[in-house]
Amino acid sequence: MPEFNSSNIRIWSRLGSCGAFGIAALELPEIDNNTVILTPDLSYYSGLTRFKEEYPNNFYNLGIAEQNIIGVAAAMAKEKLNPFVTTYASFISRCLDQIKVNMGYMQLPIKLIGLTAGLAVGILGATHVSIEDIAILRAIPNITILSPCDCSETIKCILAAQKLKKPCYIRLTGSFNNPIVHKQDYDYEIGKSEVLQDGEDIAILATGSMVANSIKAVQIINDELTVGGGEKA
Repeated sequence: MPEFNSSNIRIWSRLGSCGAFGIAALELPEIDNNTVILTPDLSYYSGLTRFKEEYPNNFYNLGIAEQNIIGVAAAMAKEKLNPFVTTYASFISRCLDQIKVNMGYMQLPIKLIGLTAGLAVGILGATHVSIEDIAILRAIPNITILSPCDCSETIKCILAAQKLKKPCYIRLTGSFNNPIVHKQDYDYEIGKSEVLQDGEDIAILATGSMVANSIKAVQIINDELTVGGGEKA
C-alpha cells in the first residue's frame, strides 16, 4: 500500500493523473492477483510501463481495438477475473454499445479508466479533448462514475474501485504537475462527498481537476470581499 505522506503526494502530483494510476496499478495484483489490466496499445500513456514489466501475466495489450477490448474484459469478468480497461476518455463513444451491454445491462464489474479527460490533453490535440464522457455514461444505468480531484485521490480511487463488484468508470483529469488538493492522508469513500471549505452564502460543487480551480475561485471571491469590506463567502 503506498504511503500517503507529503513527499509521495508531491511526487504523484508531478507525475499527473495517468502516472498516479500507474503507481496505484502496481498495488492491484498484490491485493488481488485476479486483477488484470487491458489497454488498446496505451501502456506508456496509461503509466503502465512498470506494471507490464513486473506483472506480465496480469497485463494485456490488445492493440488499437477499443470495442473489442470491452468484450474481452467482459469475458474475463465472467471468468471471475477483475478487469481494468484503459483508454482515452475521448474514445469512450467508440465502444458505447459494448459498454451499454456488458457494463450497463449485464452489470459486469469492469473498471473503465478514461485517460486525459477534460481539456488537459497536452500534445494529443483537439481530437482527444473529452468534455462529454460523463454525460454519455450517465445515460447508461448501473455504472458508478468516479472523478478524483488530484493524484492522491486517483490512487485511493483506483484501490477502492478494485473492491467494487459492479461496473465503474474512473475519469482522470489534469496533466503533469496536477494541483494538490489533499496535502495529507484522508479517508476516501465511494459515493460520499467531501466538504473542503465551509461557507455561508455560496456553495460550489466540483469534481476532478475543477476542484482545485474552485478552491482558487473561492480565494478570489474572499479577497475581493475583504477589499470591499464585505464578509467572506
